[in-house]
Amino acid sequence: MSLDEKLRPHEALHSRFVVARDFVRTILSQPVPQERQALQSESDFYTDHGIGHLERVLEKLAALAPFLAVEITPRELFLLLVAAYCHDLGMFLGRRDGEDPSQTRREHHIRSAELVRDLADDHRINLQPFELPIVQSLIKAHRIINLDEIQEEQQIGNDRIRTQLLGALLRIADACDIDHRRAPEAIFAFYEDLMPPVSRERWRQHQIVSGVHFDQRRSSVVVSVDLDGSFCETIERTRIANAVRRELEREMQSVFDVFSRHNVGLVHVDFKDFFNQDYIDFTEFPLSENFVLLQVNTNTQSFESLYTAIQNYLLVGSGPSLVIHIGPVEGPLYIDTRCRVGPMNLTDVERAARESLGNEGLIDFRHSLGPEVVKLSDAI
Repeated sequence: MSLDEKLRPHEALHSRFVVARDFVRTILSQPVPQERQALQSESDFYTDHGIGHLERVLEKLAALAPFLAVEITPRELFLLLVAAYCHDLGMFLGRRDGEDPSQTRREHHIRSAELVRDLADDHRINLQPFELPIVQSLIKAHRIINLDEIQEEQQIGNDRIRTQLLGALLRIADACDIDHRRAPEAIFAFYEDLMPPVSRERWRQHQIVSGVHFDQRRSSVVVSVDLDGSFCETIERTRIANAVRRELEREMQSVFDVFSRHNVGLVHVDFKDFFNQDYIDFTEFPLSENFVLLQVNTNTQSFESLYTAIQNYLLVGSGPSLVIHIGPVEGPLYIDTRCRVGPMNLTDVERAARESLGNEGLIDFRHSLGPEVVKLSDAI
């Protein structure tokens, strides 16, 4: 059942939510003046923050409801729904005269809260005096602030409002809208060459994610990703997925104390291979009896040249597995390239890798033809 449907029996609250929802939908369905928005600029090209994003955030909030030890009350639900619909208004209407869009982006949670106050003062949306500051707190909480900066609980009449918990739920629901629907392939294909590098990276992050769901048995957020591709594509997709993992884990850590106090059973981030449905641990060496391990510098970007250098020594179906190890700041990150190395070509692979990456790019080269890992130089 959607949150809208859950609120519907409470007619007074539901009718006020519908007014707020429809007003936001109207705003987001109209052209936004360039000088007021921070969505597309020379420095950024953001993924979907519009109606599709809002609806997916509400879907995620509904999926989080079963994790709560105590069900959300009608008043809490109303406040959460209004905040969810208004949380990104600052991206559309929050830019100040002459302001750099990046500044608007950094403060869009604050601008969104200010816009809700203006809308309430103008009677565009109907929020009671004690409801407005709570909605503003929830909107601010969806971003980077410490949740301890907002009230843990507040009272409106006979209604207890768990403000920090609602803010934590909105933050995680928003953070988990990261699948391919937020970065449509058709738009990316058309605008990719015009996007700044940081934006291009963000769009690619979304495009490898097939979906995100919450698993009560594992107490986890489960992210399904597509890592299949050529040698270079597999490395790039795994690095991108690892960046998504690190970001989601930071978000989960930021709500950990709040979720613990309210017995919310959501504590982990899991990644799953879309095709074989195996769970992926990016930080552990993939178990393999025979392998070749290339430990490379985290700043190494020339995997295409590496592949060109070693491709003649790679096999299909047999031989030691070729694993790339990337250290901090990205790792520890282990990438199974899904390629094999000819057992008689170990010295050739090391030589070619060093010529391609240089001694600073290739930090170490190890292999194992049995259970023990040894340095290549110790084995020959």
